[in-house]
Amino acid sequence: MSCLNCKDLQVEFRIASPSDLRKAIAVVRDNVADGTLKDITQPQTTLSQKSFSELARDETWDDVLLYYFECQYCSEQFALHAETYHGSGGSWSIVKESKRVAL
Repeated sequence: MSCLNCKDLQVEFRIASPSDLRKAIAVVRDNVADGTLKDITQPQTTLSQKSFSELARDETWDDVLLYYFECQYCSEQFALHAETYHGSGGSWSIVKESKRVAL
């Protein structure tokens, strides 16, 4: 279901440090800005207090981050999640078919 437009995003990226989270946010921000991804996070699916666009503008993070994105070309879905309070990390990953976000 994936395409050439989002193929570079189709790898699981473990977030183990604040710098890893900064990198992941920057990559997602750039892909939203260029139109490859759109933020499909629904209020009932997120644990975050901020929208992704607010998060991408500064480095003030909620204790738990959970955002969903979709490729504008092939509809592949991705999740960015991290637990920042205790530093247990998180990841960027493709959303499995059974856990897709309904729009």
